[in-house]
Amino acid sequence: MLHWRLSAIGPEQQVGAATLPMGDMTADIALKGSRPVWFDNRYRDTPIYDRDLLQPGMRIVGPAVLEEREATIRIGPGDDARVDEHLAIITRIAP
Repeated sequence: MLHWRLSAIGPEQQVGAATLPMGDMTADIALKGSRPVWFDNRYRDTPIYDRDLLQPGMRIVGPAVLEEREATIRIGPGDDARVDEHLAIITRIAP
């Protein structure tokens, strides 16, 4: 039986999240089209956005769908989503 164990120590590096400048552009540049999506026990014609084209400061009011290769984000009717300076989607759920 053969066992290997390796330990390594190196200089620590600070990890920081890059920030992008916030703008006030409309999310229309990311609009791909629309299709029926199931909300509140019925289908609604819903705008579909390309998530990769959204930029910091853009805001989308639901209903909406944000599509990307790895995931799909569903924004409910009346909910509010915005893109922050790190390109994260921040969603406020309507009461």
